[in-house]
Amino acid sequence: MKDFKDLAWQLVPRPFFCPSYFFSPDDLSIFSTSNSDSFSLDILTYNVENTSYLSEIRSKNIVEAIFKSDADIICLQETNPGWEQLLEFNLSFDFTTLYPYRYFHHPTNRPAGGSAFLSKIPIIDIDIVDSSETIEGSVFATLVGTFDVDRHKESTTKRKKNRIKIANVHLRPPVELDGSAYLSTARVTGLIRKSEIKEIMSKHSDTNMIVGDFNENDYCCAIRTICTVISENNQQIYEDALHRFVPFYKETHRWPFYKMTLFKRLDHILYRKGSQWICDGCGVISGYEELASDHQPVLARFSYVKRKEG
Repeated sequence: MKDFKDLAWQLVPRPFFCPSYFFSPDDLSIFSTSNSDSFSLDILTYNVENTSYLSEIRSKNIVEAIFKSDADIICLQETNPGWEQLLEFNLSFDFTTLYPYRYFHHPTNRPAGGSAFLSKIPIIDIDIVDSSETIEGSVFATLVGTFDVDRHKESTTKRKKNRIKIANVHLRPPVELDGSAYLSTARVTGLIRKSEIKEIMSKHSDTNMIVGDFNENDYCCAIRTICTVISENNQQIYEDALHRFVPFYKETHRWPFYKMTLFKRLDHILYRKGSQWICDGCGVISGYEELASDHQPVLARFSYVKRKEG
């Protein structure tokens, strides 16, 4: 019964009963802090769809969305050598100057398995967590990047290195390994996504943010696992910025289904609660629902506030 309800919700035509939604990176300006003892970072996650670099119109729109976000750290999924070349040698947007720190991971066993970081902030370390080697049914690796914020923002404390760790995830898609899908596939593969999240956290428990294509809707298996775990001091460990700030009816992914369209919220930005990084706002950038990737770009702003001594 739950499988039927999930499918029915994904088929509901949002515009007929929900308010219109519009979000621009400029809208984040309302979240700018006036506190001189803090600063902000913008984080973007975007699944670019591995074959879309072959389409002139789709790749143009995707590249435009990435550039216009002007995010400090960009997390991409489904990249490949074609996407890397398109971004490195783009004639319209100078990504190499705007994002001097870049890392691309190109596995050869699955076409959609690549991921990347584009950053204005120095990348200190990259760890590749390849769950496909340890979890049956897992197919894509996770990039865990550590970034040196002290070298990017002069306002940070000089007594202690301030670094941010971000896990760029692309969890198991809700399809069978041969590409087919059944009514129960999303639910069954949820157990794999749950195991993937657990493995990432077992290796990087100090991660500040978990960002990317979770391949599941709000508070489903993997997200529920990481957002409902209670720490030793009885505080929720992670919160979903998409769930908190973006209306429930706004999708991040559209997929053709016979002559209809499935609307899903597969892309999320989870942040650690109680840390010095506070989420000020989050939105799904408008204008890229069609003729771009099947996913849409999700942008969030975080403020770093120094804790008072004593």
